[in-house]
Amino acid sequence: MFLKTVSSSSAAREFPWRNQGRFSSAILREPSWKIHHRYGKKNMHQKEPSGVVFQLFEEVKKELDLVPRSSHVSLALQKYSDEQINPSTDMASLECRMYEAKYPEVDMAVMIQVKNIADMGAYVSLLEYNNIEGMILFSELSRRRIRSVSSLIKVGRIEPVMVLRVDKDKGYIDLSKRRVSEEDIQTCEERYNKSKLVHSIMRHVAETLSIDLEELYVNIGWPLYRKHGHAFEAFKILVTDPDSVLGSLTREVKEVGPDGQEVTKVVPAVTGEVKDALVKNIRRRMTPQPMKIRADIELKCFQFDGVVHIKEAMRKAEAAGNDDCPVKIKLVAPPLYVLTTQTLDKDQGIEILTEAIAACTETIDQHKGKLVVKEAPRAVSERDDKMLTEHMAKLRMDNEEISGDEESGEEEEDTGMGEVDIEGAGIIE
Repeated sequence: MFLKTVSSSSAAREFPWRNQGRFSSAILREPSWKIHHRYGKKNMHQKEPSGVVFQLFEEVKKELDLVPRSSHVSLALQKYSDEQINPSTDMASLECRMYEAKYPEVDMAVMIQVKNIADMGAYVSLLEYNNIEGMILFSELSRRRIRSVSSLIKVGRIEPVMVLRVDKDKGYIDLSKRRVSEEDIQTCEERYNKSKLVHSIMRHVAETLSIDLEELYVNIGWPLYRKHGHAFEAFKILVTDPDSVLGSLTREVKEVGPDGQEVTKVVPAVTGEVKDALVKNIRRRMTPQPMKIRADIELKCFQFDGVVHIKEAMRKAEAAGNDDCPVKIKLVAPPLYVLTTQTLDKDQGIEILTEAIAACTETIDQHKGKLVVKEAPRAVSERDDKMLTEHMAKLRMDNEEISGDEESGEEEEDTGMGEVDIEGAGIIE
């Protein structure tokens, strides 16, 4: 009766048995042949069904030897002795949180992954804080009436949530999904994507050089977070000028002087080996890729030799480009054309395409043509580029399908107005 009255997430962690309904349901679903094999068919009929289930449950409980969740001990690890588990292995040294703070702040959006759904809520891992455990009560899933929990939260899903309470002494973190806003979601996703890239680079360097990951964060990562707001911004500068970023990092080292007294010395935080590995990984992972800039225009000229004048205007547009931003113009379907360029600098690419459109407009105006800008120069994604390619391919196929026109022409000849008398220019009936 007491367990039914418990409603807090803390109590749910202290009494994991009420949240492990899957054990009893698993026993009830156990095939009858297993029960017969364990107790014998004769004894099976002698025992009451409830007694059999209770005995099975006690055996499973004794075998698993479950402990409260608050101890943060994995059940699988209980099978091994302390001698078999060595916390100083290479794998243990590669585990570290992304930020200097051990726990998130209240009213902060964090990225989580759902690990388990219990009776009262869902247990999740905070991905940015070395997968420490948090809990989302069902009452914090949605502002609306919950009809199906599975439609709101699923095991394995990664999403941002809001921090409600943090108990640093016990390690309890209560979270909410219904209180996070769209703005918080966008901010959290952008921060997490940057932090994940930084963490991946730092982890690879630590693994390559057999260095403790937390030590690498203490000397390099977290100081860059404090100085630049986010280590990702520092890494972008480091691609072209590593000395300006890493040269200012220092650390304190305690040494014993000649007189036997302990002396604190300030030395560079980054050694030459670490610097080379870090710069190599950052340049490989964060070298900027050229972005595509595109503009859509309509180009018309109904004068004599209008096609020639349009081609001349196209050449003027392409001549406005340079080696860094070459301009290309393609026909989509008359009178629609697209101007494209690829560059590392978005503003420069937009400026070059604007100049190309101006040169094209000046040329076509001289021949009484007309240029209309349908879409101004803008950066486009791979998806937009793919959609344009598919559209152009579809138009090309439509133009090639002329067999239907030929058949319709033959039908018109067969069902025409009769035979024509060329000499008399009349119609023979």
